[in-house]
Amino acid sequence: MTTREERAMQRELKRKRQRMLTFFIIFALVIVAVLVALRVVLNRVTPDEIGTTQHAVESTNRNADDLYNAYIGASAVLKSHLDEDPALETNVRRELGDGYNTSIVVFISVSDGESPALVVSGSGATLELAWQNADAAAGQLIRDKLYTTKYVRADIVNSIRRIASSALSAEISDSAGIYGEFFRKGIAFDPTFHTALLESEINANELIDYDVSKDLVLDKVNLYLTKKGADTLASIPENVYLFTARAYSKDSEGCHDLVFSENTSYGRREVSVIDRSYVESLSAATAQYLLNGIGADGKFAYGNYPLIGLSIDKYDLAYHGMALSAVAKYSAALDTAGLYADNVQRAADYLLQRGVKQNDATAFVYDDAADEINAGAVAQAILALCDYSQIQTQRTYLDFAATLGNGLISMIDTSAGRLNHALYYDAAGRQANFTVKDANLDSSYDCMAVYALAKLYGETGNAAYLSGAKTLAELLVRGDYAQNGGDPWLSEALDELTKYDKSTQYFDLALRNYTENADALENRVISDPQYTRLLTATYNVYKRMQSEQVATDVFKALDYTRMITACVNRANDLLNGFAYPEVAMYFNRPDDCVGAFYVRQDGFRIRIDDMASFIDAYLAYGQDYTAVNADVFEAQERAAALATTVPANG
Repeated sequence: MTTREERAMQRELKRKRQRMLTFFIIFALVIVAVLVALRVVLNRVTPDEIGTTQHAVESTNRNADDLYNAYIGASAVLKSHLDEDPALETNVRRELGDGYNTSIVVFISVSDGESPALVVSGSGATLELAWQNADAAAGQLIRDKLYTTKYVRADIVNSIRRIASSALSAEISDSAGIYGEFFRKGIAFDPTFHTALLESEINANELIDYDVSKDLVLDKVNLYLTKKGADTLASIPENVYLFTARAYSKDSEGCHDLVFSENTSYGRREVSVIDRSYVESLSAATAQYLLNGIGADGKFAYGNYPLIGLSIDKYDLAYHGMALSAVAKYSAALDTAGLYADNVQRAADYLLQRGVKQNDATAFVYDDAADEINAGAVAQAILALCDYSQIQTQRTYLDFAATLGNGLISMIDTSAGRLNHALYYDAAGRQANFTVKDANLDSSYDCMAVYALAKLYGETGNAAYLSGAKTLAELLVRGDYAQNGGDPWLSEALDELTKYDKSTQYFDLALRNYTENADALENRVISDPQYTRLLTATYNVYKRMQSEQVATDVFKALDYTRMITACVNRANDLLNGFAYPEVAMYFNRPDDCVGAFYVRQDGFRIRIDDMASFIDAYLAYGQDYTAVNADVFEAQERAAALATTVPANG
């Protein structure tokens, strides 16, 4: 073999080796690419990670099982409660009437306390089958969403009425009147209840335009249906089905029957005995709600709209005073252990920090939100500090209240016969020239001022405060403040003043504030603690006149039985504004609302002044409960005896 041939062979061998090497390199790259692809597909999971993932899946499954079992346990307890009524299905079918009683519909709502209730439904030929279908749907939803069960509610449809959707607006207007959120029926969009919404869902999700159209808002309805995973509507059907339900709930306290009669109590728990103990337990719950909301700076959590979780971005110093007064009264009456003493003191100190002196003896509190010294805020600060002085021994707070009393007296314009309602104050510069900013803002300020000065006299014995109270009380008499629509501050002011001054004009004005507003007090559908406060103050004045033997014509003409009956009824109506779990569970964050008092007609508003008024009303009613209800019972007995008496001549 020549040298040329040998070199040619070596070059060929080298090329073979290079081809082999290239092959193996390409093969290796393919293998690497496949492995990389697999790693991407497997989300870069290593063998260790695969084990961890498998463990997580197993843990999730176990968690889903635990949550499902927790729900099943809670629903079983609620179902057992329903089973205690053997006539339940019979009554439901009777109430449904012919045409609608062939199938039973059950809704089940579940909330974890942190989010609005999940709502499902089921139907069946019997109550048992309907429950099983709804229960299975709820259980599956719990498992799918890994949802915790805290509150459970069952609604069993017991009345159905078909109407043309064109008539729905009139129906809503008739039910709600001038108020929002008072339409109290569920709506089904087909006769089989495939798409149907509870009253609680409708109002909690603001599906009705109460302000303008008084009708369902289709876009909002569909948004909510989408949120709950239900079929949406192309339009509101030609006919809709209005319904009510017998409802039952379960929470940490146990099971509850809910009111199902068509009135303003619909949907909250039935309470068989609304006595002193019960109303005080509710006032305690709301007081603790307020106390837990006091910040490090002494300010209360002012308020919110719970349907949408919107905080109210303002702060009213007069309302702060009202809230402090209410929690101080609660602490004196019910928190004897002083569990919330530090919270209350922070709120009291906040008032002191708002103080501005005119001189050593005269001071005011300023409302920096309004850049003014406001007579209502000054009066409420005095009332609050007087109440606070009942639960602590430091003179600081009562002494400051006394300087505020002097400030309030200085706001009286004796020549004009009025109280100047606001003085100028520059909050940013903390400067005041104490000149009149507004002479007349709110007639309630005059009543609050009388109340504050009379109460301050009771605490200090300083005759100057009683004199100031009487000067302003003449204004109330002269202006006939009983014509102002039933102001509770007028009744409470005169209740306080007549402890020290027995002038018949004060007694009569207090009674007339009830008698001339009795119809409105009895017939308004809203739950307003101001009505109860007015009635309990009127009761106190009436009993004082009776004790002092002050028998004026107004006293003799007053229908006492009507008054005390109204007092009991209005106190009972306040339950309709208390945020029980079965109501709050449909709100944006239920546990942020339970225990509060809300104003249904303003988007279920929760605010410190409303809660303070609720606490005051129930504490006052609780004190009078035994005597008032004894008199009501006696009146009912007399009426029953008269009704059964047959005249001698037939």
